[in-house]
Amino acid sequence: MSLFAESDTRCQQLLWGLGQRKSTLRRVIELIMKEQIAFFDQGISSLKSMNFKEIAVQVGLHESTVSRAVQNKYIQTPQGIYALKYIFPSGVSTSNGEDTSAERIRSKIKKYIDQKVKAQPLSDQQLTDLLNKGGVQISRRTVMKYREEMKILSSRIRS
Repeated sequence: MSLFAESDTRCQQLLWGLGQRKSTLRRVIELIMKEQIAFFDQGISSLKSMNFKEIAVQVGLHESTVSRAVQNKYIQTPQGIYALKYIFPSGVSTSNGEDTSAERIRSKIKKYIDQKVKAQPLSDQQLTDLLNKGGVQISRRTVMKYREEMKILSSRIRS
């Protein structure tokens, strides 16, 4: 085989690989858009729990392939630009057996805190009780962790 024929074969293999990568990314994004339609229409508070394994099964790929496909990729939405990995939030079970995203819970915590009179701020336990009544099974420590991640001070300091 000549040098030109060998380089032509390598070029064809590279182009085939790039085509596969494009096809994989397209299939994954199409499924993400189908699964997260509420997020794209209404924003972060509508982001539902989703993991690589769920997408991988539906697309017919290994979950590590899905993970690599979305790594260092971004998507522009009506709410802004997000890393594709951001759209795979961890989840918490609800009382009806469904999962809700950690981002949705953070949004609810912020909403509860913002709606409360500043003179009587809600404690982490009160926030936990509100979420539990709303069907989200979550511990006080997790509420505290989410509150701290959002850089919201404890109720003693907020009063």
